[in-house]
Amino acid sequence: MRLGITPQISKANCEVCEEVITQPVCPACLEREMIEWLVQKEKDEDKAGLIDFIKKTTISLRGHGYAQTKCVICGKNMRVCAHCYCKEILDYINKEYPELEEEFITHFDFNIHFKPRMI
Repeated sequence: MRLGITPQISKANCEVCEEVITQPVCPACLEREMIEWLVQKEKDEDKAGLIDFIKKTTISLRGHGYAQTKCVICGKNMRVCAHCYCKEILDYINKEYPELEEEFITHFDFNIHFKPRMI
């Protein structure tokens, strides 16, 4: 017997691209994964600048306002989609660390090459 109860899944739009957040992984969780990836890399290259940029980007994209979407990893409210966050980091990598681009996309491809429609 079906009770007719429909689970309520709240979805919010990203504050950057205004698209519905469909892959709810927050910038803070992505930041932890990105830093872990950089620390584990075998090459002894200077990563401090990139790690600093990642942390500053996370802080700047926290947003101000009510968010309905919760991160599937940590459960905290989020306002910026994984696509926009990763795109911001990739743009910096392309300028400052182009040798990391392909590997970054392999690990953090949230449709980075897709351009959301802007209203």
